[in-house]
Amino acid sequence: MNEWLSFAVDTFGGGCALICVFEGTRRLAAGGAGRNAVIMVGLGAFYCLFYGGYFLWRHQELRAHADTLYDQVYKSELPADWRREMPGPRREAGSRALARSAFVQSGTLRTYFDAAGERKPFAPSQEDIKRRDRVVAAQTRVAELMRESFWSGLLWLAWGAIAALFGYGLSGGEKPPRDPSAPVTPG
Repeated sequence: MNEWLSFAVDTFGGGCALICVFEGTRRLAAGGAGRNAVIMVGLGAFYCLFYGGYFLWRHQELRAHADTLYDQVYKSELPADWRREMPGPRREAGSRALARSAFVQSGTLRTYFDAAGERKPFAPSQEDIKRRDRVVAAQTRVAELMRESFWSGLLWLAWGAIAALFGYGLSGGEKPPRDPSAPVTPG
């Protein structure tokens, strides 16, 4: 239901906005700054700028969200003296959890400390691989939403500009209609 309603509002509202920009610009170029023409251009331009700005803002918000999510992964191995004061089994559990987190978030295989303090390569389990697949799917969805938002924002801004250019271009040489009640000046 929400998708159909959104589609209807976008289609009807966007169509009206583009027609207002086009016709208002055409009237302004043909006959000067009339009140109705200015209102039409203003409302249509506001709609296009609002939608374009919203989608570009959404793109930036998604990018910031993705950057904070993906920058939390350890970029390098743990130092040799990492949590040396902890008992062996707790140190092993902590370093293994960090290695697992690095694998799930970035796909990078790290080493961890075993109970004796030796480095061991992390071997992901089937559950870790399933988690990694879910993270990759989520990262792909966020990247796709970012791309869609960016191009939607640019399209709304471009459509508004194109409607204004067509309106101006099609105004060519039209004279405003003469008000029959206005006095005729010789000349």
